[in-house]
This record gives sequence, structure tokens and C-alpha cells, in this order.
Amino acid sequence: MTNELYPQHHKRKTNNLRCSRAANPYVLDGVDCRTLRGKKFRDIVDDVIRTFNPPTDAAIRELAGLRFTRDELMEKIIGGDVRPDSHLDLVRISNLISRLERTHKAAMRVKQQDAKSTSSLHEYLGNAPKLLSNGQHEAKKG
Repeated sequence: MTNELYPQHHKRKTNNLRCSRAANPYVLDGVDCRTLRGKKFRDIVDDVIRTFNPPTDAAIRELAGLRFTRDELMEKIIGGDVRPDSHLDLVRISNLISRLERTHKAAMRVKQQDAKSTSSLHEYLGNAPKLLSNGQHEAKKG
């Protein structure tokens, strides 16, 4: 099958592939999920989800991809197979990861505070000032 003979079929197949990659945070371009590197990336994604529970797959993949890149760069530095400025790249990536993690932690705290502060309708109505028979509100005590 060539692209010239069946352009619609080829285009549809490519779009399906792109959609499945975009929808799955466990898939990273250039990483075969069946290898040791792929298992390492899946473990990093699981850790990101368990720790931060980011709202979107893109946020999960971004943080997991940066952690994966940092780990691979650290392995290269330890092995001695690096460029002279690889140490600076490692510092930059680590700083970016820490900023993203702080952002996700702050979002988690806000979400937890919102969940704690949200009262039920019964609690809301129970705390509302009572309307007396003369049309006046009951005076608050305290």
C-alpha cells in the first residue's frame, strides 16, 4: 500500500496513532515501553500520578519526561559520556522539575482546602440566620 494510492487510509491511520499517544501518559516518543528504559519511564509516571495527581495527561507527561531526562543525564555524567556543559543542563532540568513540583503541590493544597471548606447544603442552611415572625433576622450570639 502506498500513500499515493490510498491517501485517506494513510491519513486516518496516522491520526489514530497520534491520538493514542496523546491520550496515554505512559507513552513517550523514542522510548519503547517493552524495554528497561520504558519500564523506568512507566515507574516515573506512576510516581508522578501517585504523588501529585496532575489534572491533565500533558502535565503528567511533562513532569515525568523531565524526570526521565534528568535520570538519563545523571547516568551519562556518572558514566563519563557527556559534553563539558552537561552539568549545567542537569542543574537547569533539576530547577525546572522543582518549580513544576512546587506548582503541583500548591495546586494540591488549594484543592484540599477547597474540599475541606465546602460545606453541605444542610450545614449552610443550619448556619444561616433565622428569620423571625416579624420579618427581622435573629441576632447572632457571641
